[in-house]
Amino acid sequence: MSVRVDFRSPETQRLETPAGTWLLLADRKAGPEEMPEPPASALAWERVSARFEELTAVFLPRDAESDLPCQAFRGLFSGFELFRVETPEGGLFLTDDFRAAGKAGGKRKTSPAALLDYLLFQYPAGTDTFLPGVKRLGPGEALSVQCGETGVPKMLQAEGLRLPGKVSPGEALEKVRQALSSAVESSLSGVSDAAVLLSGGIDSTLISLFGGRKAIALHASTDSPELAYEEDYASDSCGELGIPLVRLFFHERDFLQDLEETTARLGRPFPVTNFQAVFHNRLFRLPYGLFLSGDIADRLFGQELEPTGNGDDNPISRLVRYCPLDLLNGMFGPDLVRSRLDLYGETLEKLMGPGCETLTVGRKADLLVFFGLNYWIHYFRPLAAAFGKRFIAPFCRRAVFEASMSCPDRHELDGNHPKPLLGEILRKALPGYPVSAKKGGTGVPRTRFCQTGPLRGFFRQHELPSGIDPRFAKTFREPEWETSALVLQAAAFRIWEDTL
Repeated sequence: MSVRVDFRSPETQRLETPAGTWLLLADRKAGPEEMPEPPASALAWERVSARFEELTAVFLPRDAESDLPCQAFRGLFSGFELFRVETPEGGLFLTDDFRAAGKAGGKRKTSPAALLDYLLFQYPAGTDTFLPGVKRLGPGEALSVQCGETGVPKMLQAEGLRLPGKVSPGEALEKVRQALSSAVESSLSGVSDAAVLLSGGIDSTLISLFGGRKAIALHASTDSPELAYEEDYASDSCGELGIPLVRLFFHERDFLQDLEETTARLGRPFPVTNFQAVFHNRLFRLPYGLFLSGDIADRLFGQELEPTGNGDDNPISRLVRYCPLDLLNGMFGPDLVRSRLDLYGETLEKLMGPGCETLTVGRKADLLVFFGLNYWIHYFRPLAAAFGKRFIAPFCRRAVFEASMSCPDRHELDGNHPKPLLGEILRKALPGYPVSAKKGGTGVPRTRFCQTGPLRGFFRQHELPSGIDPRFAKTFREPEWETSALVLQAAAFRIWEDTL
């Protein structure tokens, strides 16, 4: 089997060794001596991964007739995805770019399962993607294929998740402070043109605090009245930090155009229940080479996801946040819905192996989000890469993750903030910052957008997404409060299908 690799991220590295070529996506520059000479069997990938904060790697043997296989690996904490496609010509194509993978696979039709995954979770489960025939490596997964021979690639869960031991809340607080500070400092090392995507909330404020004056504060403003309060948070945050605030303004009337432009650039549907991706699509055009974000802090340090009433109280049902499960059962059939829910459940079992059953339901949901529904990996970093820019989420570094997981109860600290551990760190550093206040997120005002705003009448002018029975047309053409998130998500999927 012939193997072709095409990495397009700005972090791409190519290392030549006597045995062959390493293609790396990593958090830092590496030397050929750091990468082992691959033996005929699978590598001890955990030891290789431990040398990096992030690592996605492919080895191509110099001689296709040798005993050395092509090997690929995505580290447990890597924010670089790796897609694989068995091409119509019988070769294997490996890339970090979903658009390139879709083109190589030659598939231009979606499947009902892809739409269902998007409506359920906003990203497919396991190793699936939005296109049939395009697969991805999961966290900690490795691939091995013998060049010049027929057969399917061998897959291996090469790096597993091991949660740290518990410490006292005070020790956890200090571990988190040190780990986050180091993560931000290392991210900014040697960078002269960086920006923190600052909403004014506690997560992005902490990133700016530890970044100091090495990164400007960049804030996206919009004329949606529901988000007017965010302007005060951003101003107060920068006032306490003593740094200037750079603003970029967005008009609601441009939302549909922004949605279409972002979809075309990213090449896949993305969550539109919040503004982030359409904001980023313009922010990444600004003259900064690196963007830092407070992504994923909610799941590491915030309150547990509450049951949604969508089904049994299990970690999977807690992830179905936006679309009524009974409605999806009616549209797709309960068997397909159950199969996709079960597939997501297998993700964590694969990562952890024995011991997964001892976790609380809430902790399982947190881990499924961290390793399965991490938007900065699936959407924000690829979008930045499309502009030739870098994107880092310091909260997702291994040390920060382990520090958060070492606290016996993340709500044991005193304080009114929903993320008390982070609130305590910020309170000590910036006494004037309103830590006790709850900011909320940058959610799109979904019902108004669908009924009277920029998405009004969308499905009176566009076809339903493929896989939706026409008997449900009224649900999409006459959105209500309960279904507006579903309609918004379906519109984004339909826009993507039109780009295929």
